[in-house]
Amino acid sequence: MVLVLLANYVAVVGWPDWAIHQATEADPSVVGAWRGVLQQKNFAGAACSLTVLFFLLDAREVRAIVRWTVTAAAGYFLFRTESKTSMALLAASAVVGLVSLRYDVRYRNVLLAVGAVLVLLIAFIVPAYWADIVAPFAREDTLTGRVQIWPPLFQFWREHWLLGSGFGSFWNIGFPEPIAAYTGGWVAQITSGHNGFLDLVVQIGLPGLLLALCAVIVAPMRVLLTDAGLDRSRRSLLTALVVFGVGHNLTESSLFDRDAAVHVFLMLAIALLAVETRSASAPADTLAGATA
Repeated sequence: MVLVLLANYVAVVGWPDWAIHQATEADPSVVGAWRGVLQQKNFAGAACSLTVLFFLLDAREVRAIVRWTVTAAAGYFLFRTESKTSMALLAASAVVGLVSLRYDVRYRNVLLAVGAVLVLLIAFIVPAYWADIVAPFAREDTLTGRVQIWPPLFQFWREHWLLGSGFGSFWNIGFPEPIAAYTGGWVAQITSGHNGFLDLVVQIGLPGLLLALCAVIVAPMRVLLTDAGLDRSRRSLLTALVVFGVGHNLTESSLFDRDAAVHVFLMLAIALLAVETRSASAPADTLAGATA
């Protein structure tokens, strides 16, 4: 990640016409945003956010001056990418990670109780203020136009809710794509729904989406919240990575999207969690074997 960050800065300094989005871009909203050596600003923003999380939460063996220099450099490059999704998610996941440093598995019952109360509050508040909540989504520019993309996806899902179109068979398959039957204009010409959960449900249906959510959210979070043997720093980093990876898919599509960087790091976090769980239980298993 440090090498990617260095390459990004070198590209901005040495080849700014290429490493910074120019006025010739099809989307005028990205003009002036830094992308470095990556394809676009949102990819660069996600890479910077992940770098900050690694060096902020679990870099105890890295010298302090290196740790904070890299964190500051990645944070500044993130700012220059103008990637709002990555900025907001970095703040949220970093807070969650820092709170996890103080987390004790004995708190899980309290956490579940608080979660239940929040769900009840949402269940009462959302219907009462529904009109105010959905009002911003009536504007076409809300979330930089994403609200124009999502309704056709919902419509397709309602008609193909069980099996969807097939994995990898909704976008980028050549004309006519499934989206073409539900909308036209620029929405029919893009390559993702800018929501990983919607993109999954239109491809693999509701059962497939539920299985995916169990794999990337429910199972990892259950371990993170209940395994008392996990190292606190590792728990904080892995929790932050899961939160970032899942949250990223609220406005971008990366979940199970081939080699999308955010998805790769989410899979890496889940794999590292398995390694940490196995390492934490090894001494107890060894002792039990010796006793037997």
